[in-house]
Amino acid sequence: MVSGSYSMTRQAVQLGYLPPMTVRQTSESAAGQIYMPAVNWLVFVAVMVLVVTFHSATNLANAYGVAVTGTFVTTTCMLLVLTRVGWRWPRWRVALLGLVLLGLELVFFAGNVLEVVSGGWLPLGVAVVLLTI
Repeated sequence: MVSGSYSMTRQAVQLGYLPPMTVRQTSESAAGQIYMPAVNWLVFVAVMVLVVTFHSATNLANAYGVAVTGTFVTTTCMLLVLTRVGWRWPRWRVALLGLVLLGLELVFFAGNVLEVVSGGWLPLGVAVVLLTI
C-alpha cells in the first residue's frame, strides 16, 4: 500500500495535481524505489484513524471486501467499454463477456453489500468523494 501511495502521489505531482513534495531515491539502480516522507506520515495517520474508528478486524475486513469487489465490478465495466469502443468488438461479444464476468462479480459484490453498515461504508464514501472531485 505504501509503495502504491508513493507511486500515485509522485505521478499526481508530475501531472500538476498535487504541489511539489520531497522525493528521495532509495536505490541507484531502480528508478521506482522512492521514499516520500509526507506520504508516509499521511498513510500512518490514516491507518491509525481507521484502527481507532473500526475497533475490530471484522469491520476492517468488511471494508476490504466491499473495496475489492467494487474494484472488480468497476474494472470489468471499464474493460467492457474498452472492448466495444477501443477494440470495436461486436455488441454480442461484449455482452457475452459482460454476462460472464459481471455475473460472477455482482454475486460477490451483493454478498459484501450486506456489510456496508459495519465497515463497508468507508470505501463507498471514498469513492463518492473521489467521483465528486
